[in-house]
Amino acid sequence: MKNPSFFFWPKLALRELLNNRRFSLFFLFNLALGLAGFIALDSFKESLDTHLGRNSQAILGADIALTSYVPFEEKTLNILESQLPDNTLSTRKISLFTMVATKDQSRLVQVTGIEQDYPFYGKMILKNVGSVDPAKLKQSLDLSGEAWVYPELLYMLELNAGEYIKIGEQSFRIADSVIVDPSSSFSSFGLAPRIYLGYSHMEETALLTKKSRVSHQRLYRVPEGTDLSGLVDKLQKQINKLDGSDSKIRILTHKRAGDNLGRLMGYLNDYMGLVAMIAVFLAGIGAAYLFRNYLVNRFREMSIMMSLGATRQQTYRMVLWQLGLLGTGAALLAIIFSLGILPLLPVLLKQFLPSGFETHVNLSSMLFALVLGGVGSLVFCLPVLSRIRLVQPLQLFHGNIGSHEVKDKIWRQGLSYLPLLVLSWGLSVWQSHSWVVGSTFVGMLLFAILLLGS
Repeated sequence: MKNPSFFFWPKLALRELLNNRRFSLFFLFNLALGLAGFIALDSFKESLDTHLGRNSQAILGADIALTSYVPFEEKTLNILESQLPDNTLSTRKISLFTMVATKDQSRLVQVTGIEQDYPFYGKMILKNVGSVDPAKLKQSLDLSGEAWVYPELLYMLELNAGEYIKIGEQSFRIADSVIVDPSSSFSSFGLAPRIYLGYSHMEETALLTKKSRVSHQRLYRVPEGTDLSGLVDKLQKQINKLDGSDSKIRILTHKRAGDNLGRLMGYLNDYMGLVAMIAVFLAGIGAAYLFRNYLVNRFREMSIMMSLGATRQQTYRMVLWQLGLLGTGAALLAIIFSLGILPLLPVLLKQFLPSGFETHVNLSSMLFALVLGGVGSLVFCLPVLSRIRLVQPLQLFHGNIGSHEVKDKIWRQGLSYLPLLVLSWGLSVWQSHSWVVGSTFVGMLLFAILLLGS
């Protein structure tokens, strides 16, 4: 066949797909669902990183903190605080894990003692009182000796506001429940629900013993524009000069606090990324199966084209255009689906996410989905696509064209799967951020496929 215009093969490929609408729609929606999950998850992870970056000060409740598992010595604090700039505000915080119980059941909780200026950033919100200010905190926790608890603890222990809860050797009246705690973003992923007490009342619990692992914190709000990196270096130099337990004092900035939480959430995101890879992989298998049936049924038309003068390369070109159009169309559908899925995630995961969490579609995820849709559809269908080389115009004279299997050489079949293996391995390593985890995942997936296929 003489060289046709550039647009001849795309037009012919599109016409063939329109004439086979059922196959085209199944292929599009099958691949789009897998890609939509990938886009939604990747955009969710990006939204998570953005939220942690914007709210790192609220997560720590300060700009910088000193942390120790033994009480601070007054002399040591004076040395360290002398390095802080003028007009720096400070407050104290102490926390530990313990068991609290009612007559019928007990639960692990985190008991936290705070002072009236806590937190410097963000706002705690109580169910009945609303937004907390220093005056309310002092009146309820310090002067009245009451407790604020997480609502899930009330549910677990079947308690209500106004009742008493025993913590250590002392009982405290439950004044209210905490519905928003900026320092405990993603708190449902924590070890235990929190109970807030006044800092001065922590001694009454008789839990602050040497046998308890107690975290002592000094939180500081420094003037705006302070170089935190330089301040950390000066504090660390002073700590290095100290002896004994004082030398184990840790410095924590709000950026590091956000990074630490982000790293923990990153482990979960890496796992979810591999789950998304399974969704893409299953969608790809479904697409390859659909394309196989379509291609076998088109063998006669391909033989006719070749008998009319089309070369085998031109036949490949038409099919490649079809896969490219289908893959790109599936990626565009996936982007539309993800735009609908993402706003639903904060609603579905409301109890696990902090207030104010917003999702946004990541542009790089959409661009990558477009590439993955085009390239991935080709890679997944390559083992089937290689069967075109078995099509011969001579088969037109046989009544059972396309109904019998023509076996290709084993090495050719194996080679056609190599790009799929490389793509799956690369995506798995990228999603898990680990060569070992990604390689192990692909190896186990390959083993499962071979086991099920044997």
